[in-house]
Amino acid sequence: MKMKMKLPGVSAGLVTSLLLLLSTTTTTTTFAQECNRDFYVASQDDLTSISRNCSILDGTIYINGTYNGSFILSGITSITRSLRVAWWDDAPTPQISNMELRDLQYVRVIELTSLTASNFSAPKLESVVTLRLGQEKLGSEALLPSLRSGGLMSIVGNYSRVVLDSLERVNDSLAICTMPYCDESMGKSIIDSPLNVTLPSLVTANRVAIASKASIVSAPKLESIADLGDIKSQMLRLTLPESPVSVSFPLLESLDGSLEVEGAIERIDLPSLLNTSETISIVTSHPLNLSLPLVSSSGYIRLIGEFESVDLPDLESIQSMHIRSSLPLDCGPLDDRFDYGGDTAGYFYECESASGSGSLSSLMRVDAAIGVVIGVVESTVFLGCGLW
Repeated sequence: MKMKMKLPGVSAGLVTSLLLLLSTTTTTTTFAQECNRDFYVASQDDLTSISRNCSILDGTIYINGTYNGSFILSGITSITRSLRVAWWDDAPTPQISNMELRDLQYVRVIELTSLTASNFSAPKLESVVTLRLGQEKLGSEALLPSLRSGGLMSIVGNYSRVVLDSLERVNDSLAICTMPYCDESMGKSIIDSPLNVTLPSLVTANRVAIASKASIVSAPKLESIADLGDIKSQMLRLTLPESPVSVSFPLLESLDGSLEVEGAIERIDLPSLLNTSETISIVTSHPLNLSLPLVSSSGYIRLIGEFESVDLPDLESIQSMHIRSSLPLDCGPLDDRFDYGGDTAGYFYECESASGSGSLSSLMRVDAAIGVVIGVVESTVFLGCGLW
């Protein structure tokens, strides 16, 4: 015998509707839509169509030279190839007013070296293999707050703000530049925009180069400049002219490549750097009291410019050191420790200052050898940021 149970106050029709809704809700699943093709876009309508049909793109988005207006890409989380301008001979430059990649989390390559937009934003992007970004408009912004790792990254233009707050690892190189010489294609359109650079999450990098009229350059968590792959050379290079600037890398302890700092250096903070086998070159046009905790150096230490004092209290051994100050620097304490007064194969020490103190005999002894070394270093330091 079948028994029927009736719920008081609830109609059979309502129960049926509720059961149908529950069945529909529990069986509906959202699938990512993968598109395996390239797209050429000439308008925002083209981007809207891609967003409607794709969430993962196994291909490339080419931006047509006739593109004009906003570029807003939504719904796409991954582009396995690239986002770039479709170039051909005599092609016009896309006139993009602002660019937003709202949902993009991964892209292999972004190649946008002549972007007219003043704002580039990819708020969810976490990983990129190659990023080449160039913005000419004054006050441009590049906002990548979620980017955690990158390969070869170049950000060049008239920037007032670059946000890389989550960047932890640079596998190849990071170059940030607001100086005219960094990109010949932009020429004089870059007018030395002032840009402070802070990399609050960066832990390790293969190569970093920054050139800007900055007042602050800081990476408070950076521990190492190290070989992270098949890159032949590692380095940390800062070119910071005109404005007095403070440089701070409080946790940097491993330097597999060269450290090259040039500009109006007001303060440099490297309290954890104890050993180096590579070049340390600091050239300052601003009075600087330098203190380094180095214990040993088998590389080349080069200090040129307006040094008021040089303090190396723990340094026990050097291979090559060249100090030349345009201010009255007391070289005596350094002479006592490092001027051995005799020929030593492969060893060089010199300290000169405007006061005329210090020994010049060692310079005379190895003039030819050190001339070659200095020439090589100067060609590296003063030819601009070689990563570009």
